[in-house]
Formats: sequence, structure tokens, C-alpha cells
Amino acid sequence: MGLSICKTIIERLRGEISVTSEIGKGTTFTFHLPYEAEQLSTESSTLPNGIVTLSDESQQSDSNNPVVDSESSTSTTHKVEKTFSKPTILIAEDMDSNYDLLKAILGKQYKLVRAHDGIEVVTMYDEVKPDLILMDIKMPNLDGFEATKIIRELSSDVPIIAQSAYAYGHDLKTAKEAGCNDFIAKPISQVKLKEIIKQWLPQT
Repeated sequence: MGLSICKTIIERLRGEISVTSEIGKGTTFTFHLPYEAEQLSTESSTLPNGIVTLSDESQQSDSNNPVVDSESSTSTTHKVEKTFSKPTILIAEDMDSNYDLLKAILGKQYKLVRAHDGIEVVTMYDEVKPDLILMDIKMPNLDGFEATKIIRELSSDVPIIAQSAYAYGHDLKTAKEAGCNDFIAKPISQVKLKEIIKQWLPQT
């Protein structure tokens, strides 16, 4: 499942992924992603040109000497936890102020998990298995429409509510075609948001 998601994301970003394997030595996965040189910082320009490899041997050696960021580790643990008392909502939102507003509206009634971009919401969906997804449309790396299409390849059941400041007719149509169940315009109305969520999570 993990490799299938990786392949789908890389191809959506117009990249390529390949694999080589040798018995007794390990497997190497290599992917190439297109990028524009002017977008790279001075520090990142010293890195290999979009090539990343991962082998069984390197994974084994890294596991013997793990490097752990205590803050990110705590955050990840918090994200993956799923309580049984509250439905879990996965919020895909790259703007802190927008997420803070959603947290203020929904935080007491639901378990909230945040993804910062389209790629993260796809990988976190597979980990968290949320009851509902609030999907921002304009996000970096992978937009909400493309992320929704990938998640729909994994599940046709989870409700996905698109949220965007652009609420024109063609945006609503594109959201529906991508697989979104509903649409809410920004700025978010507290009453409207709660009504839509209750429509798709009637048990709450």
C-alpha cells in the first residue's frame, strides 16, 4: 500500500520512480522529480539533482543509530492516536490562522488531525483512517483536487469536504469530479460548517 501511494504521488508530480533488486543485497528505489532551479535555496542546491535512493542495507544501519527530533516525534504520536470517544477529522490546511479557526470551532467535539499539504494528507489518511476530511483546495506540493483523487483510489466511503476561498461554479464542479462530497466557501461560517459535518457524520 505504501509503495502504491508513493508511485501515485510521484506520477501526479510528473516524476518517475524505478526499482532495482539483488538477492542477498537489498532493494533500491529511485525517483526523479522535476523542479525549477530558481526555487532552490543555496543550501539545497548542493544536493543531488532530484535523485533519492533507499536500500534495505541503509535502512538497517539507520535503525541502529536513530536520530530523533523530540518535538516532531511527539507531534507525530499525537497525530496518529485515534480516540474512540470522538470522531476523527483530518484537516488539510497549510495556513496556521485558518487551522486555528477550525480548531476553535471543532476542537471540543472532534479529534482533529492536521496535514500541511496535499502529499501529507494522502499519507496521513492511510495512517489515521479519519471519519471525515476537510480538504483545502489551494495547497503546496499537491493541491486538494489531486489529493482527493488519490484518496478516492483508496476509499470511496470517507466523506471529503472541500474548502476554498474560490467558490465559483467551475470550482464546485471540479471538486465534485475529483470526488469531494461537499463544498464550503471561505471565510468559514461556523454554523454552515457544523451543519455540513453533521450531514456527513450524523452520529455526532
